[in-house]
Amino acid sequence: MNFNTIQSGKLTIAVGNYDCPMLNYLEGNTRRGYEIETAEAVCKLLHLEPVWVTVPPADFYTNLNTDRYDVVWFIQTITAERQAIAHFSRPYCAINDAILVMKDSAIHAETDLAGLQVGALTNTTLLALAKKKFANAKVIAFPGSDNALSEMLDALRTGKVDALIDDEPILMGIANDIPDFRVAFTIPTQAPFGVVVSQRNAALLAAINNALNAMLANGSLEKLWRRYVPFVPFLL
Repeated sequence: MNFNTIQSGKLTIAVGNYDCPMLNYLEGNTRRGYEIETAEAVCKLLHLEPVWVTVPPADFYTNLNTDRYDVVWFIQTITAERQAIAHFSRPYCAINDAILVMKDSAIHAETDLAGLQVGALTNTTLLALAKKKFANAKVIAFPGSDNALSEMLDALRTGKVDALIDDEPILMGIANDIPDFRVAFTIPTQAPFGVVVSQRNAALLAAINNALNAMLANGSLEKLWRRYVPFVPFLL
């Protein structure tokens, strides 16, 4: 299949400027996570070298039709609003959302959030979900900075917020690693995550879809998921 990329023989991939444990993060100077290894496997099938560029998530879509990168591969939920301005690959996973609290918190269900403060990253589907679903709570937006996750966890520790909303794998990973936190409950959204591709590059989109379909069929997609997120079922 013939397709064009910004640099011949390479796929330039935009990722966010903050870490998402389990899915997309830096370990030293090396990118790790389910999304990273999935992207590398797709590139291998397409005979491309992956090149990572860091971009603030607020700029993902505004820069998509420039020559800065070929795709965005960073926890992007497929929504109708986003599909109006960009192409999305077939989903490579579907993820529930969850609420993180302190271990001794009295929060165990959605109704327990009434009158409390819930933190969420700005410019995300999670922020919109929290505002819609937790109408009786005050939703606090955190900017997507390099230290966004640390800032949100510090806010939870110090009582500036009572709970955080984020993707279930990320919060489960945090709760597994840091005993001060626990996941209060899961929101069964099963949000599909996809690779964002410019509407001008349908051939590249088709090639990525073919590669992902092959990985789903041979089980390698689920195998990668279980390597990084063994405590959350593979949903697709």
